[in-house]
Amino acid sequence: MDDGGGLGYHRFEVSQRTYEVTLRVGVVYFTGTGNTWHIAQRYVQAILEHGKQAELLRLEEIVRKDDYASLEKYDLLGIGYPIHAWNAPRLVAEFLKRLPRSKGQPVFLFIIAGSMVGGAFDWARELLTIRGYAVLHEARYYTGSDLFLAACAGRAVDVELSQRFAWLDMDIQEAVAELLAGIERHVYSQSVLDFALSHLVWRFYLLGCRQARRYFRVADACDRCGLCAQLCPTGNIRLTDAQVIFGQACTLCLRCLNVCPRRAIQLAWLTRGKGRYLAPGYEKIVRELTIPT
Repeated sequence: MDDGGGLGYHRFEVSQRTYEVTLRVGVVYFTGTGNTWHIAQRYVQAILEHGKQAELLRLEEIVRKDDYASLEKYDLLGIGYPIHAWNAPRLVAEFLKRLPRSKGQPVFLFIIAGSMVGGAFDWARELLTIRGYAVLHEARYYTGSDLFLAACAGRAVDVELSQRFAWLDMDIQEAVAELLAGIERHVYSQSVLDFALSHLVWRFYLLGCRQARRYFRVADACDRCGLCAQLCPTGNIRLTDAQVIFGQACTLCLRCLNVCPRRAIQLAWLTRGKGRYLAPGYEKIVRELTIPT
C-alpha cells in the first residue's frame, strides 16, 4: 500500500483486531474537483467484489439534510476527503463534529493528498474516538499536485491521471482486503511538533475560508447560469440580477471555479489565465447534482 509517497513524513502501525463486516458498508466522501469521488467509488466497487453490500454517500448531502442518523445502519463506515492545509476541509470538520455519539461503530478513513497530510489522521482519529467510534483503518492516496498544476496550466493530463488512478486502485484493493480481514492500520504523525504545526496551519486555513469572499472575482464573461450557486457544497454563493455574491461559509474546495463553463470565476490573481481541473468522469457527475441555494 502507498506509504506516503516516499516523503518520510509518517510512521505506520499495523495490528490485528477481531471484527467482522457482515452486511453493509457506507462510504461517505467529500470532494471539490473529483479525486476523492474517484477513490471512494473504487472502495465501493472493491467491497462489492468481496461479496459485501456497499453504498456511496455524499457528505455534503448528509450535512444539508442533517441526516446523520442514517449512518447508524452501516456495519462499517468509511469517510474520505481531500487534504486542506494538512487537515480536513472545513465542511468535513463540521461533519465530524456533528456525528452522533456512537457505541463503537467501526470506521475507516481515507485521505487524498497532493503531498503531505500533516496531522489530518491524528485529528480525525482523536475526534472520532472521543465520540465513541472505533477507527480501524487509515489510508492515504497521493494523487499528486503536479498533475493538478499541469491541468491548471492548460496541459492535457487525462492519460497521466488515468495511469495514476490505476496504480492507486491496487492500493485500494489492498486496503479493502485488510479491512475485511480485520487488519488494523494507522498513520501517525512523526512527532507532537508535526501535529501542532499542522494544526496551526489549519487554523490559518479556517480563517482564510471565512475571508475568502474578499478574493473571489467574477469576470464580465459570467452569463448568470447559476451553476456555481447550485453546486456549492455549503450554499455559500447566491445570485442577484446584478452580481454573484460569496458568503462566509466557504470551504475553499474551488468547485465553483472549476465547474464554471465560462471560466468567469477567479480567485484573486492566482487563477487568471489558468486552466481548470476536474477529475476524469467527474464533470458529468457534478453537473447532475442539485443542491438548493
